[in-house]
Amino acid sequence: MTDPHRPIYHLMPERNWMNDPNGLIQWNGVYHAYYQHNPYGALWGNMSWGHARSTDLIHWEHLPLAIVQDPDGADADGCFSGAMVVHEGVPTMVYTGVRGPEERCCIAWPTDDELIGWRKHPGNPVVPETPVGVPTTIFRDHTLWREGDTWYMGVGSGIEGQGGAVLLYRSTDLLAWEYLHPLAIEQPELNASGQLDSTGWECPDFCFVDDEPILIACDWNGDPLDVSWWRGSVADHRFHAARKGRVDYGDCLYAPQTFRSEDGRRLFFGWMREMRSDADQVTAGWSGVMSLPREMSVLEDGTVAFRPAAEVDGLRGARHQDETESGDISTSAACEVVFSTPNPFSISWDSGCVLQWDGQSLTLYAREGQFSVALREDIAEIRIFVDHSLVEVYVNDRVCLSTRIYTDANSWDTMRLESTAPIAVDVWTIASIW
Repeated sequence: MTDPHRPIYHLMPERNWMNDPNGLIQWNGVYHAYYQHNPYGALWGNMSWGHARSTDLIHWEHLPLAIVQDPDGADADGCFSGAMVVHEGVPTMVYTGVRGPEERCCIAWPTDDELIGWRKHPGNPVVPETPVGVPTTIFRDHTLWREGDTWYMGVGSGIEGQGGAVLLYRSTDLLAWEYLHPLAIEQPELNASGQLDSTGWECPDFCFVDDEPILIACDWNGDPLDVSWWRGSVADHRFHAARKGRVDYGDCLYAPQTFRSEDGRRLFFGWMREMRSDADQVTAGWSGVMSLPREMSVLEDGTVAFRPAAEVDGLRGARHQDETESGDISTSAACEVVFSTPNPFSISWDSGCVLQWDGQSLTLYAREGQFSVALREDIAEIRIFVDHSLVEVYVNDRVCLSTRIYTDANSWDTMRLESTAPIAVDVWTIASIW
C-alpha cells in the first residue's frame, strides 16, 4: 500500500468520489451496497450509483455502475440518493433524479436477479412536482415502508421558515403517488439552542426498531451539518418526536441509511466525509469511505443505541494482550483496540489522536477538533477502530465518535496509556479486505 491515508478494511470504491449509501438491501442472502459515486474524478460531480456486494457484510466485491445520468431523462444532471424496496417480489430502486433545478422521484428495476443491470421507468419522474402550496427548500432523498398493501414514502425537504421536514406520500404501485402532509417537521424545542438547526433535512430514514418508530435525518443549510435521531410515536401518519440524540458524536459521519437484514436486524452504513482540501483529494485520486456496518437498538431508557454489527468481529487477525497502568502498547494503522475501565484514563498516538475519560465525559481530540459525549454510566467497553485516516470509537454498545486524521502510517504504531489503575487491553491487527 502506497497511500498512508487510504483505509483498507472499510467499504469504498477502487478510485474516485463516494458519498451517500443508497439502496442498501440483503437479497437472496447477498448484501448489496449502492452509493453516490463520481466515476470520473475524486470530487463531487457526475452523480451515479456505484455498486458493491458481499456475502458477509465486511468483504466486498466491486461491480459495474448501477445507474448513470441520462442526458435526455429526468436525471440528466444526476442520479441522487434514494432507497430500495421489494414490491411484488421485485427489488425496486427509488432515487432522486435531478434535471436543472428540479429534484424529482424516479424508479428503476433490475434486469437480472443479481441486481447488477437496471432499467429506468420510461415514465420517470413518478413524482413530477413538489406539493402545491408548500414552500419547499429542498426535495430529495427517499425513505419507504409498507403498511398492508400501501407504500408510504418520506422525502427529505424543508419548509421555508420552519426548518427541516419529511414530506409524506403514499402509493399502491410505486408509480402513482399521492401527497398527504409532512410526516415530521423540525421541532426547535428539542434542540439545545431552541432555534432551527437547518433549512432542510437530507437523507431521511424512517424505520421501526423493536417496534419503536425512529426517524434519522441530516441537518443541511447548504452544507452538511449534524445527523440526529428522534424517537417518538405515530398518529394519523404523523411522527411526533419525544426524544432526540446524535447518531455520531464525531465530525465526519453523514447520510446514514438503514436496512433490515434477513435475520431481522436494523443495520446501517454512513458516509465518512473527507476532512482535507479538494487539492489533496484530487492528488490522492479518491474521496469518501463508508463506516463499518452498525446495528441499531432501543435501550430500556429510550436511547437509540449503535454498535458494530456482529460480522465486524470477522475482521480480526492476530491478537495480543497487554495490562498496564501507564505505558506503551503496540498497535498499527489498521487495528481494533478493546478495553474497559470505570477509572479515568487517557490514551494517545503520535497521529494526534487522543481519547480521554474523566469519569463523566469522554472526549476525542483529533486534528484541530474536539468531540465529547457525556455518559451516565461507567464505561463497560470501548472499541476503537483505526483504519489509516479513519477512526471509529464505540462506547458501551450505545454511542459512537468518528473522525478523520491524516498522518503517516507509523504514527499509529504505539498507543500511550495513562490510567489510575491497571487496564487490560486487547489489540487485533486487521488485514485488507480487498
